[in-house]
Amino acid sequence: AASILSLKANTMKSPGNFNNLIGLPLTILLLQEHHKLAVLEMGMNRAGEIARLTQIADPDIGLITNAARAHLEGLGDLNEVIKAKGELLRVMSKESTAILNGDDELYAQLAPTFQGQILTFGLGKMNYIRAENIKKIGDCAQAFNIYVKSERIPVKINLPGVHNVFNALSGAAVAFCLSTSKELIAQGLGDFRPLKGRFQFIDLNDGIRIIDDTYNSNPSSLSAALKTIKDLVGKKQGLVIGLGEMMELGKESSRYHFDAGQLIAGIEARYLVVLGEHGHNVIEGACKGGMDIKQTYLATTHAEMGDAIKVNVRKGDIIFMKGSRKVALDEVVEVIKGYFGLSS
Repeated sequence: AASILSLKANTMKSPGNFNNLIGLPLTILLLQEHHKLAVLEMGMNRAGEIARLTQIADPDIGLITNAARAHLEGLGDLNEVIKAKGELLRVMSKESTAILNGDDELYAQLAPTFQGQILTFGLGKMNYIRAENIKKIGDCAQAFNIYVKSERIPVKINLPGVHNVFNALSGAAVAFCLSTSKELIAQGLGDFRPLKGRFQFIDLNDGIRIIDDTYNSNPSSLSAALKTIKDLVGKKQGLVIGLGEMMELGKESSRYHFDAGQLIAGIEARYLVVLGEHGHNVIEGACKGGMDIKQTYLATTHAEMGDAIKVNVRKGDIIFMKGSRKVALDEVVEVIKGYFGLSS
C-alpha cells in the first residue's frame, strides 16, 4: 500500500517490524506536518493487543490480509487468531472502512462484527476488488488484471506466487479507498521491490540462486512459499532447503514441523538442512514423505547449517531459506553469499 500511496502524497510507513505496543506508538511519534498519509502495521501474539493498537492508531482504513496458523502458543488455535485479528474491526470507528480477504475463512466470521463499510479483495468473482488472467513472467514477476467493479487495471508485480497477488490486491484496495487513480495503482505495484528476507532473490556465481525468505515463518506462509518454489525449480536444477524453527506454535508444534517435512519431500528437494528444537520432526516428516535420511541434516548452530548447505550445493541450484525471525537465518544467508560470491 505504501508503495502506491507514496506516489499520491507524502506517506509515512512503519519501519521494519515496529508493529507492537512499543513500535507503533514510536512510529506515530515520527509523524510530521508534511506527512499526509500513514500506513501502520499492527502485530500481536496475545489477545487484546490489536484492540489496544487500534485505540492508539484510530485508523480510517483497517486491512486484514488473512488469518494464518501463527502465534498459536499465545492464542491456542486458528479461531482464536481470527478473533484476535478481529479486534481491529470491533474497535474501529463505524465511519472507517474495513478491507477483508473475501476468499479467506476469516471473512464470514469477521464481517458481521463491523458496522461500517466493508470492501473485499481476492480471486473470487464476488469480491469488490479481484484479480484475473494471472500470467507468470520469468521467475521473478507476474502480470494480471485487477478489476474494481467493472474497471480494469493491468498490472505487473516483481514478485512470484499467488500469495503476492493477494498482497497486491490488498494494497490496491487501500489505494482505491483513498481515491487513487488506476495509473498510480499500477505504477506503485510495479515499482515495489521485495524487502530484505521476504522472498528475495539473490543470484550467486555458478548460476546458484538464494531465495531468502528468512524474515519470518509459520505453517501457512511456508506452504505458500513452497508452492511457489515448486514452480521455480527447473528440470535440471536442484533444490536445497535451509529451514529454521517456526516459533510460537504451541502444543501442535511437533505436528506442524512434521507436516513441513512432508511438504518439502513433496516438492522433491534434493537436500534439507534444519535448525531448531523441532528439527527432528521436520526430518521425520521428510523421510515419511519419501526423502532418504542421507538427504537431510540436523544442524545445531548457524555455522553447521551453513557448512552443510555449502557442501551440498551444485552449479545452478536454488537454495531456499526460511525460518522465524528469532532463528536469524539471515546470518546463514550472509555466510552462503560470502562463500559463493554475488553474480556480477
